[in-house]
Amino acid sequence: MKRYLFSFFSVLSLLTLIIFFSPVCNASAANITKYDSYKDITIKLDEDLIIERGEWLVLDNVTLEINASHDRLYRIEVMDGGRLYINDSMISSSNAEYPYIFLVDEGSSFQLINSELYDCGDPVYKNKKYYGLWINSDDSIIKNNKITDCYFGIILDGCEHCIVEKNQVIFNDEGLFIDSSNNNLISGNIINYNDGNGIYLYSSDKNYLLNNEASNNKNKGIWVAGSSDKNYLENNRFDHNSIGIAVEFSKTNILKNNTVTFNLKDGIYVTSFSHDNQILYNTAINNRDNGIYINSSNNSVLFQNNASFNGGYGFYIDENCDTVIADKTGNIASGNGKDDYFIPEKSLSFLEISFISIFFAFIDKIFFMIDLQRFIISNIFGGMAAPFRQPISKYVLKPINRLISMFNIRRNDYYNAHINSRFNITFIHFLSGNRIFSIIRMRSPIKILSNPIALQQVRFFDLLLKDKEFLIRNAIYFGSMMLIGVSIYYALRFIGIWKLPYLIPITLQFVIMYFIGIIIEGNVIGKVENIQYDLGFEGDIQLLREDIDMNKRHLESKLTNNEIDTDTYRLRMRDLNEQQYIVDYLEGRKHFLLFTEKGYLSAISIYEKILERSPENPLVLAGLSEAYAMIGQWKKENEDDGHEFIEKSAHFSQKAYEIDKSYCEVCRAYAINLYHKGDRSGAETEINNAIRINPSNAFSYYICGTFKDNTKEKVRLFKKALTLNPDLIIAHRELGIIYLEDKKSNKAAGHFEKVIKLNDDDPCAHYYKGNIYQRMVRIEEAIKEYKKALMIYPGYIKAQNAISNVQKESYQ
Repeated sequence: MKRYLFSFFSVLSLLTLIIFFSPVCNASAANITKYDSYKDITIKLDEDLIIERGEWLVLDNVTLEINASHDRLYRIEVMDGGRLYINDSMISSSNAEYPYIFLVDEGSSFQLINSELYDCGDPVYKNKKYYGLWINSDDSIIKNNKITDCYFGIILDGCEHCIVEKNQVIFNDEGLFIDSSNNNLISGNIINYNDGNGIYLYSSDKNYLLNNEASNNKNKGIWVAGSSDKNYLENNRFDHNSIGIAVEFSKTNILKNNTVTFNLKDGIYVTSFSHDNQILYNTAINNRDNGIYINSSNNSVLFQNNASFNGGYGFYIDENCDTVIADKTGNIASGNGKDDYFIPEKSLSFLEISFISIFFAFIDKIFFMIDLQRFIISNIFGGMAAPFRQPISKYVLKPINRLISMFNIRRNDYYNAHINSRFNITFIHFLSGNRIFSIIRMRSPIKILSNPIALQQVRFFDLLLKDKEFLIRNAIYFGSMMLIGVSIYYALRFIGIWKLPYLIPITLQFVIMYFIGIIIEGNVIGKVENIQYDLGFEGDIQLLREDIDMNKRHLESKLTNNEIDTDTYRLRMRDLNEQQYIVDYLEGRKHFLLFTEKGYLSAISIYEKILERSPENPLVLAGLSEAYAMIGQWKKENEDDGHEFIEKSAHFSQKAYEIDKSYCEVCRAYAINLYHKGDRSGAETEINNAIRINPSNAFSYYICGTFKDNTKEKVRLFKKALTLNPDLIIAHRELGIIYLEDKKSNKAAGHFEKVIKLNDDDPCAHYYKGNIYQRMVRIEEAIKEYKKALMIYPGYIKAQNAISNVQKESYQ
C-alpha cells in the first residue's frame, strides 16, 4: 500500500513540476523577435503584431492569445515583404467580446497550416479588411485549419494562386468570401453552420472549387455573383441551406457533378443575365422549391442532371430565357411536386407586350412634355424627333379634332388645376440651358440636385378628371401606341430579332416606337398639354426647406456614427447650403411675383441676405436687378424719383452679366438695364436671348412686350405670357390697362378681378377697378376701390387724385 502511495505522489509531483515550468510568455510585439521561430509555448500578446518588410516569423505549436480590450482594436498584420508561417498553432482573443483583426497585405508571404483561429474580425468598422482573416497576397496557403467564431471565416481579396484546402470554416457570420480574386484553388473544405453564405464569390474569375461541403448555412451554400465568370465547380455538396447554388450576373461558369439536396428554396438558382453557363451531371433532389431554376439568363446548357423529388418543378426555365438547352431526354426528373419540367416557348403575351408598349409610350410622353431642346441629350432625342412633329400635323390633327367635335367635347379651364404639393408629376428644369438634367418624382418634398431651378408642377390627375379633351386625346395616344407596339413586336418576332440577346430587341422596339410616338404625340395631342409656368407660386417653399433640413440632420447623423469622413461631410454640406440659397431665391421670387412695392422690397431683403453668403451668384444678382428696376418704375409711375433704384438695378445686372450670361434671368435683367439707358436695340437683342435660353418663361415675354410701341404686339406678347403662366399678375394688370384705355371695360374688369383674386393687396388693380366703376357712374363703389388702393399704399398719388376728382364731380 505504501508503495502505491509513493508512486502516486511521485507522479503528482512530476506533473506539478511540468505545469510550473511550462513555457508561458507574456509579450508585447516589441518583445517578439521578428527574425525567429517560436515553438511549444504560449504567447500572450499585449500589442499589435506587425511583420514588416524583410522580417519573418515562424509559429510552431504556439498558443497565441491576444489580450484584446474595449480600448482599441488589436491586429496581426503581415506587410509587403514580410513573411509569417503558422503551423499547429491556435490564435484567439483573451476575451471573445473584443475581437482582433488579421491582415495579410499584398506582396507578403503567408501560410496557415493545421491551426485553429478564433474570435477574428470586427464588423463595426464597415471595412472588409477588418472582417476576418483578410488575405491580399498571392500564393498564400490556408490548409487543414479550423476557423470558427469569427465574423468572416476567410476573405480572399484581390489575390491569385492561393490554396484554401481541407479547412473547417464553421459557426461564423460568413464562411469563405472571395472578392476580385482569380485562379485560386478551393478544395476539400467543410463550410457549415454559418449565419450567412457558405461560399461567396464576387467579381472573381477562373477559380476552381472542388470537393467542398457547404451545408446548414442560413443563406446560400455558394453564391456566384457580381460578374464572377469562368469558375469551375465540381464534386461539391450543398445541402440544408436557403439555396444550394446561386448564380447571379455571372457568365460561362461550369457546374459539374455537384450534389444539391434538402435546401429550403431552390437547389440550383441561375438568374439576372447569367448567360452561357453549363450545368452538367448535377444531382438536385429533395429541395423545397425547384430543383434547377433558370431566369433571365440565355444560352445555358443543362445535360445529364437529376432534378427529382423537389417541392416545385424539377427544371424550371422561365420564359424570358433564350436558347436554353434543357433536353428532357438528356436530363432526369421525376416525383416533383408541381411538374418535372417547365420549359415554355419564348414569347410575350398580348397583355405583356401591351403593357411594355404603354410603358414606352409613357416614356415618350415624358420626353415630349419636357422641352428636349434645352437638354444635353437634345441632339440624340429632340434633334432627331423635331422633323417628325410638324409636317404631317394637318393630315393627322384634322380627323382627330373632327372626332372630338362629334362627341361635343369642349376644353375646360385646366390652368387652375396645377397647384398641389403632393402626388404630382413634378418637372424640375435647371435654368442654365447648357447644364440640364430632369427628375420626375411621384412624391414630395421635391429633391433639389444642384444649380438654380424653376419648379413646374402639373397635377396630372386633376387634368384627367377636369378636362375631357385632355383625357380623350391621351386615350387616343396610348391606345394607338399600344396597337403599334404589339404590331412592332410581332414583326420583330417574324424576322427573328427576338432571338438575339434580350436587350437588343427591347431597345429596337423602343427606338421604333419613340419616333412613331413623337409623331402621334406632336400631332394628335398637339399643344393641349403643353402647360408651362413661370417661376412663381407653384413651388412649395416650406417643403423644400424641410427636405434640406432633413438631409442636413441625416448627414450630421452619418458623421456622428462614422459612416462618412469629414471631407465627404463638408462636400455634401456645401451642396446642401447651395441648395438652401436656391430655396431662399425661390422665396424671394415668390414675393417679387406679387408685383407690388412691398413684394419688391421683401424680395430685395431676401436677395441681399443671400449675397452676403454667396456674393457671386448670378441668378440672385439678376433677381436684385429686376426688383430694383420694377420698384424704380413703380416710383416713377407714382410721380416719385426712382432714379436711385434704376441705378442700383443697372449695377447688379451688369455684374450678373459679367459673371454668367447663360441664364435667362441674367439676359432679361440686362435687357431691362439697356432699355432704361435708351438702348432699345440692345434691349431687344438681350430679351430675345433670354427667350431663346428658356422659351417657357412667361415673364420674359411680358418684358419683351413692354419694349414694344405697337399695342397689338404688346397684347400678343402679354397673352403669350399668360398662356405660359395664367397667374402672372403683371400681365393681367397691363392687359387690363390696355383694354381700359381702349374702352373695353368688360375685358379690363376680368383681368383686374383676376389680379385681385391672386393678390388682394395689389393697389393698382383696385385703382383701375375704381376707374371702371367711375365710368359706369357707380360712384360709391369707385370710391370704395380707391380707398382700398390707398389703404394698401397710402402714397398712391393716382388714387388720391381720383378720390378728389370724384368728390368734385359729385359736388358739382
